[in-house]
Amino acid sequence: MQKTLRLSLLMAGVVSLVTGCQPEAPAPASDAALKTHESALTTLGGWSSNRPMFTEEQSHTATLLNSGEVLVAGGYDSAGTVVRGQLYNPYTDSWRPAGFMKKSRYDHTATLLASGKVLVAGGRHISSAGPGLPDTAEVYDPATDTWNNTANTLGGRIGHSAVLLDSGKVLVTGGNYGSIHVTRDAKVYDPATDSWSIASYMNEKREGHTSTVLFSGKVLVTGGSWSGPGNSTELYDPATDTWTPAPPMQQSRAYHVAVELYSGYVLVVGGDTAGTAELFNPYNETWLPVPPCPVSGGDLTATLLFSGEVLVAGNGTANAALYDPSTNSWLPTSPMQQSRWGHAATLLHTGEVLVTGGGSNGAFTETSTVERFKR
Repeated sequence: MQKTLRLSLLMAGVVSLVTGCQPEAPAPASDAALKTHESALTTLGGWSSNRPMFTEEQSHTATLLNSGEVLVAGGYDSAGTVVRGQLYNPYTDSWRPAGFMKKSRYDHTATLLASGKVLVAGGRHISSAGPGLPDTAEVYDPATDTWNNTANTLGGRIGHSAVLLDSGKVLVTGGNYGSIHVTRDAKVYDPATDSWSIASYMNEKREGHTSTVLFSGKVLVTGGSWSGPGNSTELYDPATDTWTPAPPMQQSRAYHVAVELYSGYVLVVGGDTAGTAELFNPYNETWLPVPPCPVSGGDLTATLLFSGEVLVAGNGTANAALYDPSTNSWLPTSPMQQSRWGHAATLLHTGEVLVTGGGSNGAFTETSTVERFKR
């Protein structure tokens, strides 16, 4: 199912592939093209307020379910309390409680499985003794509105990444076990058997890195902090359970964002390197320059739209921008209705982007507000 979905996204560039040619690299936007964009419009798209969540949320996840509802799981509020979960219906603009997770957490990952269930893994847990790391992973079943622990433990971690492979399994890589114990290990969750297995170790220890499944089925892992150069990348082949070093990025990055475009290229934005951005060409494994993103730093969200553009927003500001792959340029958009960091952005079935929670107004105050972007 996952492979079919990702192959359907490739159809936007299928003509060049059918003729045996690789997609061409996006041409840098000319000064004239940029001036045309700027003079033709002030901003693209707009934001509208939606019904707020039941609780303030930060460092949560927001996952689009097959029903079209959005599962908001975990996160914490302004009182430092870790919250559980709630469901948003975008068609009625309404919220309802979701079942209670087995263990509350934030800074975790959430992965939609082929079955429509959601795997939540890792993260922090706030207790009277201070931050801790859950050593469990659990699965949410929308059909029964229930959570169940996976059969064996993942091992507690934060700053990791999790992606759904073409096989329907989930690859979890790296992260921090606590204190300075950053790891290069990788584990695979198999929903069919409800079990975890150990995969080959990455070449580098990584925390705050990204993992992106390519059209080939391989996984591109970029950047992260702790060991080795911060611009290092590597490729994982699930068919052989092997890691291969890939060309380094043009900039070192950690806690950045990466999005696969319909062409198969991967857009990487932000992190520790201000507003820098670049593109990975998976067909010849090279990195290409991208103009600086108007929204810079970490705590960004990047969402691929049906149009093929990418909406980037956040970093403690209300700023947002659109990346246009056809011109390799950034287009101006109207700002969000309030500044956010630690928020979540989810592409809805309607094509709109739902933005939930986060830190408000650059302060250490969480918000329950919700808004939508419409191109």
